[in-house]
Amino acid sequence: MLFRSTFDSDGKQTIDFGSTSDFADSVAVDSANRVLVAGYSYQGAPTDYDIALARLTTSGGLDSSFDSDGKVLTDILQPGSDFGRDVVAYQSDGKSIVVGTAGSDMVAVRYNTDGTTDTTFGTNGIVQIDFGGSDQGYSVAVDSADRVLVAGRFYQGSSTGWDFAVARLTASGALDATFDSDGQQTIDFGSTSDVGYSVAVDSANRVLVAGYSY
Repeated sequence: MLFRSTFDSDGKQTIDFGSTSDFADSVAVDSANRVLVAGYSYQGAPTDYDIALARLTTSGGLDSSFDSDGKVLTDILQPGSDFGRDVVAYQSDGKSIVVGTAGSDMVAVRYNTDGTTDTTFGTNGIVQIDFGGSDQGYSVAVDSADRVLVAGRFYQGSSTGWDFAVARLTASGALDATFDSDGQQTIDFGSTSDVGYSVAVDSANRVLVAGYSY
């Protein structure tokens, strides 16, 4: 394995959010070749984790134009656990989106280019998506109309277990009623454990979800 020496001098960078445990789950690169890293950070209580997002410059340093120190934590449930699982670098307006889980709901958070949450999206930049059970978000994609696709899984109870779960949000963060009439769709492959781990959008804005079925 070779490391690029022009990236933080040795090709490697570590990011400390000031806790004992920081986890990186996803990476994306923006149009200026800056690196976005999303995950979650332990915040000192047995079940208290916050969504963590960092931006690095092209040379590998923390980008001080992003929330002043290159790092931002988003605490949705107080107390409670918020997990960032995937990041899409930028919508057409230059904003980034992190999706994951907040408690028992899927969650999407949109950030401005300076690292602040975008108050024009959902409630103060945050959208919680409830399928009516225990919901977990794992992947995000944005289509040509800046609609946000979130994929993961939905727990319907012990008799049926987990199903694929997909939601589409408008550019302002509302559930898109033109997507399966309510903005949400679940897919059952007939097993007790169906998990959607990745979502993509093709050139016709058709949605593809991949994962596994037990």
